[in-house]
Amino acid sequence: MNENVTKALTVIDNAKKNGALAFVTREDCMSVTPLYKPEVTIIQLKLPKAQNDPEADVYNIQGKFMPKREIVDRIGEATGLEFIREGCRSWTETREDDVCGKRTVYISEQQAKKRMSDGSYRTSSVQAYEFDPVLRAMDDFNVTEMTPEAKNMKNRFGKTLGKAILEYTKVARQRAETGARLRVIRELTNMPTAFSKAEAEKPLIFGRIAQNTDYILQTPEGRAMASAQALGVDVASLFGGRKLPAQETETPAPAIPSNEPAEALPETTEVPVEYEDYSDEGAEAAFDSPHSSEPESTSSLAEQAAGAAKTTSPDVNEFDALTQSLEQWISTYKDLLDGKLKNGVNPYQMALDELDENNFNASVESRKLMIQRVKDFLKARGVSL
Repeated sequence: MNENVTKALTVIDNAKKNGALAFVTREDCMSVTPLYKPEVTIIQLKLPKAQNDPEADVYNIQGKFMPKREIVDRIGEATGLEFIREGCRSWTETREDDVCGKRTVYISEQQAKKRMSDGSYRTSSVQAYEFDPVLRAMDDFNVTEMTPEAKNMKNRFGKTLGKAILEYTKVARQRAETGARLRVIRELTNMPTAFSKAEAEKPLIFGRIAQNTDYILQTPEGRAMASAQALGVDVASLFGGRKLPAQETETPAPAIPSNEPAEALPETTEVPVEYEDYSDEGAEAAFDSPHSSEPESTSSLAEQAAGAAKTTSPDVNEFDALTQSLEQWISTYKDLLDGKLKNGVNPYQMALDELDENNFNASVESRKLMIQRVKDFLKARGVSL
């Protein structure tokens, strides 16, 4: 049993002894391949001290404590969830009935995956969530039929039902997407929608399987395994029980096929939203078109491994390694990248367009350029890379 697994199991066992609720098992941490390592996170919920306490992490709904959206998202990150682009979509439908009349309903479907201990992925079902602004407002106002009189009804704060419908409509698409996303997180973490007070007071334990960068950079086996992963090879079946040649362990291959310094990708998705030295101008400049700066070294872990492994198709190897590198950068810093800048550009969407399998203009150079743009953007936002 390696050191990373031992540490994770110790954290789980000690937390359980202190009464914590575990949403990760010992089996989840027993990595089949050293290419990955388990990471455990303990989350302590802040319960409301008074009604509508803004500092609380949960809503108190008739004695049941439901974690807020941002807490569930944090739990999803602690579990290492990755949302699948092809399984996520949102749309609207027109409905009409005698109770609510004619209206627009917002629907979203979301799907994600999480890495298992052997490096494979467990994929969630496609979870759907429907948000009806009219029906939600009618429920708030305790109205059973939409009539002209009901639309002008006011609540105790002076807001009319019609005004409430407009306010719900403004955020309807976001509410639908959030609802579906939270359902996916709960499915893959096996977490209930709400806790009893006794359960909510206990620490919650979550775990994820992360890339073991130390093993990849420091051993020839790790570089070879990362190279196989970048090329889509089943690592567990390829290396199960097989030892590399003796000369390969005695004389480690160089990490990268050049004199450029090795650069490891970020390991954590715990990214703060605000940074010092924030620069909107510099951030937008990173995604201006054309982009004039030359790409820096973009050697990812997979690229370094690819440099150590002999291959008859170096261009294909490099392209796949750069693809994996770009995917990991945007997955790690999605919260910072996914937003429209003043120049109308969404950096996260631009990176996804570069990765689109139907992007026939994609090349090694375009991959390198996009990685450089992402890095320039993050540096302008004050991220230390």
